[in-house]
Amino acid sequence: MVFHLNGPDCQIDEEGEGSLCPDGMHYYFEYFQETEFEFDSVDALKDVGTSCLVTRGATSSTGVFFAVNNFVTSSTADAFSTDVEATAAEVNALDFANRRIKKCAALIQEGPYRGEGDVNVMYVDYWSIGDIVQVVQEHNQNLGLYSERR
Repeated sequence: MVFHLNGPDCQIDEEGEGSLCPDGMHYYFEYFQETEFEFDSVDALKDVGTSCLVTRGATSSTGVFFAVNNFVTSSTADAFSTDVEATAAEVNALDFANRRIKKCAALIQEGPYRGEGDVNVMYVDYWSIGDIVQVVQEHNQNLGLYSERR
């Protein structure tokens, strides 16, 4: 699947005749809902009551997919005042990332956006720092086990 963001509206051209994008290219927020994009601290990520809320794509999305942003980046924060790799190691750690996926999944399943669903994508900084690969493998394995039980 190929998704695009911040480009032309692929749905219809100016004459109302056809798509401006190649076949198979989909506008990201038509299918995805996601959490806030900017978090100024690790503590902001820990506040799952706020950080797991859908703030992007909620009004224009069918909500088929749910993406969780799991990084500290803020347009108001001084990017050079923090050690971004150390922060990535903290939020990409097994316990932190597993807890965040589980709590965000529970929120989306109970919330007004989908009624049911799960985390399909987790966006991170520095995927090679921390335990994100293990987190994703375990999450996907648990999803498979859940599907077998249904």
